[in-house]
Formats: sequence, C-alpha cells, structure tokens
Amino acid sequence: MKAIKGVTGTIRIEDIPVARYARNTMKHPAVYENHVPTLTAPVNQGLCGSCWAISTTQSLRDRLNRGRKQMLVPELSFQFVIDCAKNCVTFEGREGCSLDCNGGFLSTSFEFLTRVGTVRDAYHPNRHDDESGIDHIDGTSGTALACPATIPENETLYKCIGYKNIHLYQDMFGITNARVRPRQRPLLELQANADNIAEEIYLHGPVAVCFNLFSDFRDFWMHPNSKNMVYQIGWKLSKAIRNTVDPVGDIRWGSQLPPKYGITFKTGHSVSIVGYGSQTNVDGEVVDYWICRNSWGFTPNALYNGFFKIRRGINASAIEADVCACYVADPPPEAMQEPTVPVAAAEKPVSASPALENPVLSAAGAPNTMLDNMDSTQWNIRHNWFLPMVFMILLIIVVIYMLSKPSNTMFPLKFYAGKRLFI
Repeated sequence: MKAIKGVTGTIRIEDIPVARYARNTMKHPAVYENHVPTLTAPVNQGLCGSCWAISTTQSLRDRLNRGRKQMLVPELSFQFVIDCAKNCVTFEGREGCSLDCNGGFLSTSFEFLTRVGTVRDAYHPNRHDDESGIDHIDGTSGTALACPATIPENETLYKCIGYKNIHLYQDMFGITNARVRPRQRPLLELQANADNIAEEIYLHGPVAVCFNLFSDFRDFWMHPNSKNMVYQIGWKLSKAIRNTVDPVGDIRWGSQLPPKYGITFKTGHSVSIVGYGSQTNVDGEVVDYWICRNSWGFTPNALYNGFFKIRRGINASAIEADVCACYVADPPPEAMQEPTVPVAAAEKPVSASPALENPVLSAAGAPNTMLDNMDSTQWNIRHNWFLPMVFMILLIIVVIYMLSKPSNTMFPLKFYAGKRLFI
C-alpha cells in the first residue's frame, strides 16, 4: 500500500513563480474554441464550496490528456483534494486556508496536486455532504469520505510536476482573495496580461482562475440565450450606463457601499478558462471573451451545456487577477499514436471491443494490444497478395508476346518532353 499524507503548511503567494511570454513571439491564434467540447465535462458542486478543487483538478486532467490519442486519463477525484488538502496561503500578511466545503485557493490545491496528486474518481468518488446531509453532486444522501491513510500500490496518483501564476502583476491577486483594492491599470497592461493568459492556454491547456461573483451573474447564467451572450457586470444595463460601471467591480457594493445600479457583491468563485474568441454584441461592438467551464451542473441554456463567456482583456469581475496553472509530464509516446483497430472489429458494435474503446490496463496489468497487432498482420498477409500476383501475370504475358516478335521490334523507345514512353 502507498501511504497518503494530507498536505499542510503555508505557501507565500509572493514566492510562486510567474509564467511570462514575450509578446513578440506569441503563437496563440485570434480564436481558440473548437477543442472545447472534447474537454472534461462540467460537474455540479451544489451547496459545497468546492469550486477551488474542481477547477484545478479538471484542468490537471485536461492537460494530462492533451495530445493523447489513446490511454486517456480517466475522470479524476477532486473529492480527494477536498478531503486531503489542509494547507494555507499568505499574501501581504493575510492568510487563508483550504477549508473543505467552505472554500480554498488555487495555489493550495495545485500545491497538493504537485506534492501528492489525486486518484481516479472511480476509486475516491466525487461526493461530499453539506451540513444537511445532501450530496453536492447528485442530490442524494451519502457519507463524506475521509482522506485515506493508504491507497493500493496499483492505484495511480495523477500529479502536476509544478505550478505557476499566469497573471503578470502580483498585486492583482488581492482583488479576489485578499479583498483589497489594487491600483487601476491602463488598458495596455490589461491586454498584455490577457495575451499572456491566452498564450498559456493555447500552448499548455486550461488554467484555473478565481473571479468575483456579483448578483447579476445568476440572471446571466439562467438566461435562455446565455450561450450566445458575453457576461460583464451590468450586462442588463444600457450601453451608456454600463460604460460608467467599473468592469472589475467592487467587493464593497452592498456592504460598505450602496449597490451599484442594484448590483451587489456575493462571493468569490473559481472556474477554468479553457478557450477564447470574439463576437459582436447587441450594441454592434466587437468584444473579446474567455470561455469558462463552470461547476453548476448540466445547463442546456448555457454554452456547451455548462460553460459561459465573459469579457476578455478588461479584467472583468477580476477574472484575470488570480490565474494559476500546473504543468505535467509529457504523455508516453504510445499514447500519442493513433490506436490500431483491426478491420474485423470495425464491423462489430463498439461495445464488442472494450479493449479498443477504452484502452485501460487489463487484468494482467498491461494494455491488450498484442492481439490487436497480430490480427492486423494476419489480415495483411491474407489480403495483400492479390495486386502483386496480377502484375506478375501481366508481365509474363508481355514478355511472351515480345519474344514472339522479330528482334528489331522489341521494346523500341522514344523520348518526349523528357519522359521515356513505351510505344
């Protein structure tokens, strides 16, 4: 058995390295969206404040599967992170900790995923009761799982090899987590920051982010046309009024300050940014947006049934202020190759070939690919003799015909346009 120890200790946000990309060598395209339906599907966190563990664990899985054509990493357990990560962070003297269903931090989760990792959802199911005993995933009663002391030797721990902050300016972190107000930044700095995030996503995969949730976001999420809309604080206001509202928002709205046009601050929330693009809004403006994976369940009116779009490049709701990503080892070469599928298997239902539709380890502990390769080789031997045999028969007929002609007529050659032609 492998021993598992819950991670404790404190991380200084100031000590986390920052991934910086030179703008003159960036490779990301203007739009990066077509891959989104292939990513890990959204889940429902329900009443459990576990978004911090969900966004980080799902982005880890997406990065582990990046470039793989087979041997895909299965659904991972964010419940394992919730149950076992008990570490804290500090920023400018303020401290916060991973608190199970009461919230946590991207850096505490990625620290845990780097030092320990997580297991398959099938081994440590994604279930966690709230105070009333309601399961936050499927709405049924259940028993919350404790952090296991050990796991079987053959149970894989899926890990990061390190993590970095992606936002360029350190003091931006305080907008969401330390509840402090950093200085206003010029638009060029915000755009440079957004480009840095886009480059990271394009080169390596989804990132985990925190943003401030304001009261008008719920109406946006539930709107029947949400999938075609881009969120910004005050999205229901007229353009003239909306342009007077700080797109970052203010966490004091509704507490220390009056609501802003009826909009109040609710809480912090974590999601994954998985892609980006641009579109024309109802006012005729071309706006840039991020594509974010939420954790509020399967929602048919939402983009891809559980994602949403939010303004990009203006730090809308501080979504570009706390951006973190973990890095993973390259997949094994065999996982990046197209799977070999015997022709005979193509005539059968997919369920008749479980080793091909789900290339996981067999009971013997190794992928069952040898038989697949043997079947393909046998098919080649049996069926690839036909064309060479026909060619040989035709060649023999031509030779016999030519030998029956006088010697001066055998294979006369002409040259035309540099090509040798038989006549």
